[in-house]
Amino acid sequence: MPVIMFEPDPEPEDMWPITSYHNGNWNPDNFIALDRPHDRDIYIMNGDGSEPVNLTKDITTNYFLADLPSEIGYMMFTHPQWSPDGSKILFWGSAYYEPTYYERPNQFGGLSSGYDREVADSAYYVMDSDGSNIIRVIDSGYDRIFWSPDGKITVVYIDKDYVANELTEAIVAMDADGSNLTELFFEITPDGRTYNRVKQVYWSPDGSKLAFIRDDHLYTLNKDGSDLKVLNSDENKINTYSWSPDSSKIGYGISWEFYLMNADGSNLVAVYKADSATMRLEYSRRWSADGSIAVYHFNNYLNYFVYADGSIQSIDHRDNGWSFISPDGSKVAFEQSHDVYVMNVDESDKINLTDNDIGGSFRRWSADGSQIYVKASSAIYAIDTDGSNVIKIIDNPAGESTIVKKYYWSPDNSKILADIENRDTFEILTSE
Repeated sequence: MPVIMFEPDPEPEDMWPITSYHNGNWNPDNFIALDRPHDRDIYIMNGDGSEPVNLTKDITTNYFLADLPSEIGYMMFTHPQWSPDGSKILFWGSAYYEPTYYERPNQFGGLSSGYDREVADSAYYVMDSDGSNIIRVIDSGYDRIFWSPDGKITVVYIDKDYVANELTEAIVAMDADGSNLTELFFEITPDGRTYNRVKQVYWSPDGSKLAFIRDDHLYTLNKDGSDLKVLNSDENKINTYSWSPDSSKIGYGISWEFYLMNADGSNLVAVYKADSATMRLEYSRRWSADGSIAVYHFNNYLNYFVYADGSIQSIDHRDNGWSFISPDGSKVAFEQSHDVYVMNVDESDKINLTDNDIGGSFRRWSADGSQIYVKASSAIYAIDTDGSNVIKIIDNPAGESTIVKKYYWSPDNSKILADIENRDTFEILTSE
C-alpha cells in the first residue's frame, strides 16, 4: 500500500501562488530529501515517510547577498541533491522582493491580474544532512550543477555575450564547500555560435573521467582536468553516447551508425551501419546493470544487443517497440499491441504479462530484475516476470488523466518515491 506524504493544506489567502516544485531523491541509507512547494522548504525523512524534518525553515536573508534591501518578500529552497555518500545536500535557494499586485488590460479587452515577483538573489548551497553547516558555494546562472561520484560539485557554464559576439563554455569542479576550484574545460569561441556547444556532460561511474560532446566530437578528460582527448574522427559526428557501468567502455551513436570502444578510445568496433539514412539511432544509453550488454535502439524499432565479447544480436521489434534489458542481461521486456511482454534475450519463452485486461506500457524493471512495473490507464502495477503476482501499487482516481510525473527508486529496491500529478503530493509506493 502506498504511504501518502505531505498531503498539503490549502494555501493561505495571503500566500502568493507559485510554480509547484517537486524534486526528491534517496540517499544510500534510504533516507529521502524533497522540496515541498507550499512552504518552499526542503525536508528529509525516513524511507517510510516518517519523522519529516524541515532543514531550511531557519535560513535567513543573511545567507544571501549582504546588500539586499529589507523588503524581501519570501525565500524559496528547492532541487535537493544528495551527495554520493549521503552526508550532504546540494540545493538551490532564492530570495524574492515583496510581490506587487497588478491589474492590466489584456488582449481580450478585459483585465489580467496577478503578482509581479522579482528575484533579489539566488545561489547554490550545500548543507550537512541534518541541516547544519550551510555554505553558499556558487551563484546561480549555470546550465547544470551536479555531484561527481567522488563527492565534488560539477558546474557546466555556457554564456553567450551578444555584444562581443562570443560564446564561453566551461566545466569546473570544486570541493563540497566551494573551495579548490578546478577548471576541467574552458573555451571562448569568437564567432559566438550557439550550436554544437558543450552538452551531455557525464562522469564515468567510477568518477575517474568526465566525458562530453562538443562540435559533434566526444571528449574525455581525467578528473583533475588533464589528458583531454577527442575520441572520434572528424568523419564521425557523434550525437549520443553512454558509459558502461564499470567505466571501461563507451558506446556512441552517429545518426544511423553505432560504435563501441574502450574508455581511452582504443579498440574501436563498428557495431552496425544501417543501409538507409531513414534508420536513425534513437537511443543508445541502456546497459545491463552488470555491463555485459549494451542496447541500441533505432527509430524503426530494430534493437541491437552488443555483448562484452564483441558479439552482436539483433531483435526485430518493428511491429512492437523498443527492448528494455533486465539488470542481469538475461531477459528483455517490450510492448506489443498495447500489452507488455517479457522473454529471454535469445527470444525464447515469450510471455504476455498484461493479457489479463490490464494493458498499458512498460515503465521499468525492478533493480533485482524480479518484477516489471507497468503503467495502465487506471493504475500502476508490479508484475513478476513469469506473469504471476500482479499487484496494483497505486490507483488513478476517476478524472485524473496522468499519475506519476517522476519516479525515484530507493537503493534497496523496496520503494518508489513518486511525484503524483494532480495531487500535489509525493507518495511512497511499495509492491510488498
